[in-house]
Amino acid sequence: MKRLVIVGMVSTILVACSKEEKEATSPKMATSTEVTANYNSETTSALTFGVKADSLHYTERLDALKVAHEQQWDDLTHQIPTQVEQRMLLEQQYQEVEAILTEMYNLLHTTMPKVEAEQFAKQHEDWLVYSDGRLPGEDSALGDGGRAIAIPSFLATLTFERCYELIAQYM
Repeated sequence: MKRLVIVGMVSTILVACSKEEKEATSPKMATSTEVTANYNSETTSALTFGVKADSLHYTERLDALKVAHEQQWDDLTHQIPTQVEQRMLLEQQYQEVEAILTEMYNLLHTTMPKVEAEQFAKQHEDWLVYSDGRLPGEDSALGDGGRAIAIPSFLATLTFERCYELIAQYM
């Protein structure tokens, strides 16, 4: 049976339908760990399939991870979570997107000529300094608990943006 799954952005509705079935059915949402494991099992590299294949691979992977993160957050917030639970989920989500960024960085760095790779490494170091400098400080109005939640959320958002920038610029 062939299935068509359309995955949209934050405010759109997820729809899955099949050729044989006329009515729409709600898709089962994969956890971000399942999404990462699924894509990690695929072997795509710039050397094997070319840069465009990697671009599509990483774009789809990031988009699926965003959807999984949104679903996890929705599921958690319906349970009236504590700040600790919120922080733990956001830190896990940040680590997942950070792993993709590191993977992309390593792939790009190893496939570039030496001079470009050195410039790329410097650019990445500059981005790390920039992202750390944008974090809410102790003087922010968020307070300790608010900062503990805001920091991993903010880092995940910046890291997603950086991944999409790398795709647009280098892949």
